[in-house]
Amino acid sequence: MMRRNRHAGQGLLEAIIAIGIILTATTASLTLIVSSVEANKGVRERFVAINLAREALEVVRMTRDSNWLANREWSSDWAQSGATINEIAVFSPGLASPWSFFSGNFDLSDPRTIMYRASGRFIQQPGAPTGSESGYRRLITVAATESPSSYLATVQVSYSSRGQQKIITLQERFTDWKP
Repeated sequence: MMRRNRHAGQGLLEAIIAIGIILTATTASLTLIVSSVEANKGVRERFVAINLAREALEVVRMTRDSNWLANREWSSDWAQSGATINEIAVFSPGLASPWSFFSGNFDLSDPRTIMYRASGRFIQQPGAPTGSESGYRRLITVAATESPSSYLATVQVSYSSRGQQKIITLQERFTDWKP
């Protein structure tokens, strides 16, 4: 009489279940890694945008302070009395005053607001740009306030992240506080 093995095929079933568990764990791990890399890229892009906006405010502050030290009108070169102006901070290394402002009637979508990467740094050049487009745009808006010794500087930096257009906005009020 032939005896039947009641455990026949059980090893194959266990192997299939084990492979299924391993594939599920691997897929979940890969999904988590991809999500983490994408999130890291988004954080990095936002970090760069915030620092570009902070840099522009620092250029305005430096220009104000330089005017004080040179005994010039504190708001010259970056603000106009009673007006709102849009500007681009232009860096020209090698000059005595490497930062200057390019003013005009434009908004954040204007090609002159595009930032370029050249020699490892971000630059704006409204004339003949060099380097490669960075994907960032920056615009400084300086508005006169109700006080003649105060201006509100607003910096907008736009960039694209995960297919969506993002805008970082920073503001600072600059005053003539020097006695």
